Amino acid sequence: MKSSWLFVAGIVFLDACVDRVSIDIPDVPLTDLVVDGQITDDPGPYTIKLWIPIQLDGTKNVGPPVSVKKVTISDDAGESEVLTEISTGTYKTSSTGIHGTVGRSYTLTIITNNGKTVTSTPETLSPVGAMDSLYYQFTTNQQSQGPPVHGYNIYVDGHGLADNSNYIRWRFSGTYAVSTIPQYHREATGALDCPACGCQLPPACSGWALVVLHLN
Repeated sequence: MKSSWLFVAGIVFLDACVDRVSIDIPDVPLTDLVVDGQITDDPGPYTIKLWIPIQLDGTKNVGPPVSVKKVTISDDAGESEVLTEISTGTYKTSSTGIHGTVGRSYTLTIITNNGKTVTSTPETLSPVGAMDSLYYQFTTNQQSQGPPVHGYNIYVDGHGLADNSNYIRWRFSGTYAVSTIPQYHREATGALDCPACGCQLPPACSGWALVVLHLN
């Protein structure tokens, strides 16, 4: 494996000049929609987002959001709910509305502003496995130039179902805390007693303030 890696690296260095390849990409009709959403067996609300498509060589991740006349989620048991638009292109169910149930099939129906109806293929909500453990590992990456970068690798151990229908999606959200020291912020004020590095002047929005006490 070591010799193969060296061979690949040699090709990369020898062929360092790369020519841009232009591929003819057909225009995307602006009448099409990009739909992003899901329904699970967790309590709602569930969210559906609608965008206008973008070209594959575009610089944005998603197109502009778009409103439609009606968005509905229904199941094979006869239950359905019309979603509420909470912002342009973002639709939500009620927290007490339709609830995903394992074994039922769900369909998304969209009616556009020009009266066109788009219906998804019914999808059955399948059971999933279980998460056995969740843990993290602190890492340090030493940059070639600059200070080391610290972070965490997050790991999950789990198991699927016995029939190998392992459709598992893991999503998580993280909260990052940044520790600042606004009390040491310095600015050049032009005052005669202000040193070259500036005077200590915490930003007003930080909640810090310098108070000069005159003792008699």
